Amino acid sequence: NFVPSAVDDLFLMPDVDNAVNFVRTQEYYWPLSRQTYVAFERQYDDVPGTLVIRDAQGAVTEIERQPYAILYPEGAVRGRGELLWGEDAERGYAAFREEEREFVRELTSIQRATTAYEAALREAASARLRGEGVQEVPPPPERPQPFLKLVTEPQPAFRVDLPAGRYEAMLVADGEEVAGTRKTLQVIDVDGSDVAVLDIVPEERWTRPIQSNRPDERVYVRPGSRFFVTAHDANRYPESDYVRLVSPQGATPADREIWVRRKPSAADALRIDWNGVDPVEVPRTDLKVVQTQGSSFGYVVREATPDEISDLSGFPVDTPAAGATAGQLTVGGPGGPIAREIVVVQPRRAEIAWSLALVPAAAGLLIAWRKWSRRRGTP
Repeated sequence: NFVPSAVDDLFLMPDVDNAVNFVRTQEYYWPLSRQTYVAFERQYDDVPGTLVIRDAQGAVTEIERQPYAILYPEGAVRGRGELLWGEDAERGYAAFREEEREFVRELTSIQRATTAYEAALREAASARLRGEGVQEVPPPPERPQPFLKLVTEPQPAFRVDLPAGRYEAMLVADGEEVAGTRKTLQVIDVDGSDVAVLDIVPEERWTRPIQSNRPDERVYVRPGSRFFVTAHDANRYPESDYVRLVSPQGATPADREIWVRRKPSAADALRIDWNGVDPVEVPRTDLKVVQTQGSSFGYVVREATPDEISDLSGFPVDTPAAGATAGQLTVGGPGGPIAREIVVVQPRRAEIAWSLALVPAAAGLLIAWRKWSRRRGTP
């Protein structure tokens, strides 16, 4: 997070390592977003010194800077990072670079072998056309799994690990407080809980899933329609605390909850209980979205073949065309079952809709006829 110089409060998480550093740079305010931004590419100067922290009882803690790096064992996209400090950061980054180079060397060697294999296949085919015997060409080695591990380059920072509470902090150099570094440290205990949530993916707009986080939420569907269900492991937080940590310049929202999806759930089964229809067990399926040809530019969602990269992995659910008005879906997995109520929204009957639409016109004609009758003297 970047905390502007005008923001006096710095929010941290309790009882875990927080990397804090002071940097002299250039700031500018952008009126459209009402936020302050920085030009790190123009200036990024570390401010040396000792971080002095004072708690509510007056106890003082002094912290010196040390190198740190962030380790993402499965890649930054999947998260689950951890901080490495001091010599561990230096060794971790050096080991990562060596592993990365070794992966590139292995991949380059396999690519050369693949090129040679393809050339040998072409030569064998040409020889077969010339009437020579069949030549056996050994296949190249298999490509390695993608290298996802990431370790950031070590940078200096202060290692701050404090219990929840309010503290005063400043940077001191040569016995003097560094101007502009006094901050209030608010270490807040974000009370998060591990939960499982669902995404409801309509077939007609699969790129815009509908989040379903609460157990009391309902899923509304049309008869004969198809939708997909994906399950995720998530954390539930009070939004007011979460926003303070991830967006220091953001407005503090009202007290409500927020769900942060971490990774796809290991849920492996879905059961649909329709009223009036036999229950259905749905397995997890890897799905492929295929663009259709023609002027409509539509698409179809089908099961992915083993050699295809799936676009969606979840549970396809087909709503009965008739006989069901409600149901319940239950997704089972290691974290326990997740249940949602389903409501089947029946289409409107055209004759009833037209009848209701004619009611105002009929009432207007009746009123006009009565007025005309009174003017004519008709009882």
